[in-house]
Amino acid sequence: MSGGDPMGVSPQRLTTLRIIHFALLMGCAGFGIFAFLLREQGQVPPRPAGPPIVSYAGAGMAAMMAVLFFVVPAALVAAWRRRMASHPPRLRRAATVLTGARSRRSSSSGRSCWRGPSS
Repeated sequence: MSGGDPMGVSPQRLTTLRIIHFALLMGCAGFGIFAFLLREQGQVPPRPAGPPIVSYAGAGMAAMMAVLFFVVPAALVAAWRRRMASHPPRLRRAATVLTGARSRRSSSSGRSCWRGPSS
């Protein structure tokens, strides 16, 4: 599994993505409240007889997402580490930022030897 560059997202883009994510979540919550209120007011006919197939499918998808919530981040980090280990040292700075580790290639003054991306 190959992921994108973990350091390639600017703070502005991350803020935009968080706003979009929040808006999508609020849309789902709003629909849930709307559907609940319609059912409680009696404006929707009762559920037809038989097994609740849609509910079962939704529960199955929720279970799958719960498992993937724990599996995918670890797989992405492992892929990023393998990718950075096989590239030149200029990408290893991103690995230290991603994992929170200190750079092993630092000078005696404590500054990193990384000089930034080559142009």
